[in-house]
Amino acid sequence: MKNIFYALSALALLLASCNAPDVKEQLVGKWQPVGDNSRILEFTPEGYYNLFVGNMNIFEDIEDYGRIKYQLHEEGKVIKLQLMDEKLTKEFVAGQIEIVDQNHISIAFYQDEGEINVKEAYERIP
Repeated sequence: MKNIFYALSALALLLASCNAPDVKEQLVGKWQPVGDNSRILEFTPEGYYNLFVGNMNIFEDIEDYGRIKYQLHEEGKVIKLQLMDEKLTKEFVAGQIEIVDQNHISIAFYQDEGEINVKEAYERIP
């Protein structure tokens, strides 16, 4: 009887994980710092990272980088974020993302190896 319970539990976990969206799917969209409408971050489905101040995308074309692309690396519950040049050869900045729920995330950007420079909470916007 215990074996049947364990098998059913494993099957339920497998089915739940199949329906769970991947990290990139959860992040795609526009995000605004909580309580601050002066900036908007955008993660596009094509892998681009945009930062809007007003109506201007300040990451549209950076010298020696082009457009900024993002890469995500899951390490357990930690989601590492790398902002890279368009060819994915040079790192622009690194950080870490925490997905709080479908409409709230927290991003910490690193100044040096693992040393957090800025950490902010964001909310999804339409």
